[in-house]
Amino acid sequence: MKRKIALVMCILMISCNVIPVLAEDTQTPDAAKTVFETKDPSTLSISVNEKGGTEEASRLEEKQAEDSGMEAEDVPVVDSEVPEEKQDSHNNIEESKNLDEIVNAEATEQGENTENSGQENSKAVNTINPPAPVTGLKAQNSGKYVYLKWNVSPEADGYIIYRQLGKGSFKYLYIVSKTDFTDLSASADEYNFYRVYPYKMDNNGNRVVGKSTTYVYSKATLPAVGNLKAKGTDSNTVTLSWSKVAGAEGYIIYRQIGTWKMEYRYIVSGTGFKDTTASNKDYNFYRVYPYFTDKSGKMVLGPSKEYVYARGQLDAVIQLRAVGKNGYVNLSWDWVWDADGYIIYRQVGNSGFKYRYITSNNTMQDTTASTEEFNFYRVYAYFNDGERRIIGKVGNYVYAKAIFQGQREYSEGIYHVGENIPAGNYVVTGNSCYIAICSSYPSDNSLYNIIENDFFSGNRYVTLHAGEYYKVERGKTVPLAVAPKYTGNSGKYGSGMYLVGRDLSPGRYLITITPGSYNGYYEIRGHAINGSEGSYISDIIKNEIIDSGSRYVTLENGQYIILERANAVKK
Repeated sequence: MKRKIALVMCILMISCNVIPVLAEDTQTPDAAKTVFETKDPSTLSISVNEKGGTEEASRLEEKQAEDSGMEAEDVPVVDSEVPEEKQDSHNNIEESKNLDEIVNAEATEQGENTENSGQENSKAVNTINPPAPVTGLKAQNSGKYVYLKWNVSPEADGYIIYRQLGKGSFKYLYIVSKTDFTDLSASADEYNFYRVYPYKMDNNGNRVVGKSTTYVYSKATLPAVGNLKAKGTDSNTVTLSWSKVAGAEGYIIYRQIGTWKMEYRYIVSGTGFKDTTASNKDYNFYRVYPYFTDKSGKMVLGPSKEYVYARGQLDAVIQLRAVGKNGYVNLSWDWVWDADGYIIYRQVGNSGFKYRYITSNNTMQDTTASTEEFNFYRVYAYFNDGERRIIGKVGNYVYAKAIFQGQREYSEGIYHVGENIPAGNYVVTGNSCYIAICSSYPSDNSLYNIIENDFFSGNRYVTLHAGEYYKVERGKTVPLAVAPKYTGNSGKYGSGMYLVGRDLSPGRYLITITPGSYNGYYEIRGHAINGSEGSYISDIIKNEIIDSGSRYVTLENGQYIILERANAVKK
């Protein structure tokens, strides 16, 4: 029995006192290079499991390399995930029931088998108490390794590390003098369980081993990528970026378009990817998995804990053209694939670009274009996303002036529209001016043929249609294309009629009674005064007589506001 114990003792002394040499990492860059240069998705056999994780469809089943490790490796760490009960959790450990006793006995027998100094019955008696168990033991995955750390055990000279792989049994792994250790041979396929035993040396050079009161576990898997972002950067293009994962050789990208399934898209070695086949109308969903190649050639993937999504941008409008015509500027452009419509912005002179029009066609006639200054245009394609419009890329701008070839001013009188005055938009100015739009020639004793009329001082916008009769007294009528703008006095607009987007900008205005007047009146209209867009009353959006105080109103592009004995100031 003593011979058997002595043999065990010798083995233990060899295993405990000789620090194992770290196994060299035999991985070569060729394996990674092969992966990086893979461009054809069909050559990869990778799928997404039911829980959204990724797994290789086939892996080489080769014998793992010998255990190896290193002390105090300075590597970034990520908290290990807690295994589910059905996996290799703590309930599945099959460790020896007397592991503490075995470790201690092996160390104790070293002292019992030490040769004496030649004196009988002079055998040393070990009376040193073992060091206290370690506390704060943690296991964290660190790239392709597992990093262990713990608190200092008082009086301990070192620490003995035991490891259990999956459902196996605890076996000696390494001995260290510091309070951390990196397991270079940890498994990525099953959980690695660890116990750490403190020890101190007695006066005879024997190890006195303390107890292990807890164990920890982790897999040698990569952490998930962080700071994952997706942004539509071009037509059919989404650009992805993420933070580097320590220990990762590359990243595998999966994509889902709309309600389709998540599928492999690409594999890269860097921390970004430009997807040039992204959808412009449907959202593109992305997951990115870090990976490394182990010594057996298997591709070991880390988790994906989040997804991001984005859409490519619509193409910019091309072949945009602006041609000056008689009284307007004609715009045209090529159709944009997937666009639901187009938004036109215009800048007159140096006034800045402002919204002008929206259309589903690829042409537009700007009948309010200036004949005196250049009109600059930009056209944006868009598609509808519920109640939102998603705007495409910006293209080139074009410019032109409206051409006016007709009569520039019409004095008071009666005109037959289409015969001695063209149909179109006009501005009428005068003092105590009277206008009337009639269905037949106006006579002094007939009121039944009047469609619309007004009596005012200042100005009015009117729209005339072919076949109507137009009467004006004490005023002059100017085509809108050559009419001046009515921009107010230092931001204050007095009595008159104003076109929002031409004379004043859209927004919120404060309306007050003109000083010295008994009351004021304002009226917001959807159209100019005319005889074909509905009755004068039905065309009024809002109106009010102000007897005292002030009122706030909000004006939109294309609306008209009439002020009588009132002023308007933008707020």
